[in-house]
Amino acid sequence: MKSILKTYESWVSTLSGPLDMSFYNKDVESKIKKIKEPEEDLNIKNVLKFINEYRKMFNKGVEIKELKVLAKEEFGDDLYMMLELDAFFKALRTKQKLKIADPESHPEDIESYFDEYISELPRIFLKIEDDYTKYDLKDKFYKLKLLKDTKKAQRKMSKQIFEKENEALFIEFLKMVEWIKANKKKVLITLDGRDSAGKGSFIRLIEKNTPEKIVSHEWFDVPNDYQKKNWFFRYTRALPKPGRLKLYDRSWYNRAVNDIVNGYCTEDEYKKFMKEVIPYEKGLISDEIIYIKFWFSIDKETQEFRFNLRKAHPLKYWKFSPNDAKAVEKYDIFTFYKEQMFAKTSTKKSPWVVVNMNDKKLGQLNAMRYILTKVPYPDKNEEIIQPFKTIVYEV
Repeated sequence: MKSILKTYESWVSTLSGPLDMSFYNKDVESKIKKIKEPEEDLNIKNVLKFINEYRKMFNKGVEIKELKVLAKEEFGDDLYMMLELDAFFKALRTKQKLKIADPESHPEDIESYFDEYISELPRIFLKIEDDYTKYDLKDKFYKLKLLKDTKKAQRKMSKQIFEKENEALFIEFLKMVEWIKANKKKVLITLDGRDSAGKGSFIRLIEKNTPEKIVSHEWFDVPNDYQKKNWFFRYTRALPKPGRLKLYDRSWYNRAVNDIVNGYCTEDEYKKFMKEVIPYEKGLISDEIIYIKFWFSIDKETQEFRFNLRKAHPLKYWKFSPNDAKAVEKYDIFTFYKEQMFAKTSTKKSPWVVVNMNDKKLGQLNAMRYILTKVPYPDKNEEIIQPFKTIVYEV
């Protein structure tokens, strides 16, 4: 075993002779065997000697709380915690109580827990010595790092802007949320767009910094037969209640682009939807729902780049699905149906709002800004909430 962290490599036992037991009562003192002086350097062998001595004391009737005092005095508070002795003694005490309370249900020998702790000492020492070589994944993340480094400068700049603007915008966002709650307003924000455009990450950003009882989201799985025939049914059931803001991760507009492109609906079903969607949205607005429909937009190069990141990521490779592969192949067909959707379903009262998400962090900031401008909460900080028109625009 290599030397311990420099802070502790010169550790020397506090014992220079027999253990001073004068602070214990006489009954306990008579039961305790004196501990031998350990070697100077802290290693597994030295710790093992002490654990075995504590075991003997435990078997002679020394209380666990007194063993804890001994261990803390010997190792000091830091090493006591790093050796996980506090957790060991707590578990030992729990096992002892259970054994006393119901010996038939807990026939196991409590002393054996000392052996279990001893078997963990090699792993504990690896943590103490900051040895995590078994967990080193540099090789697995190498390809991912190479991909990310191709846009390192852009990512750095975006991160700096995000960190400077994010908190001030969320202060505004929370003011808006409180107004929604106090005035029992209903706000619906639908997020549509190409795969990997950043819909999910935007939802996570919003929910991370807002109260979950007021702000929430809905994600819609593959529709069943009834939902296919009654297309708006499941979306209507999930609409926000008074005093709530609801985000939809994809909306009923799946039928206008994704479904028709991938063959998930018939031509007749597509036409029926395109005929019914504007009246449906007029009904939402009549029901006093503040409705914003975003299209998160990315170009083909960005989509392919993000898909490659997914495939190269050891923890996120599973996110790349067969549908993602289709999205690359059918990029131009998606574009055609997207433009048809914009032309036929963008109205004055419910326009399509396009957010350029090629730079995800800048897109997130400006999507927030657009929401802040459209929800009529009071005392707005107008100087910071106006979205950049180069990033967000209405169709």
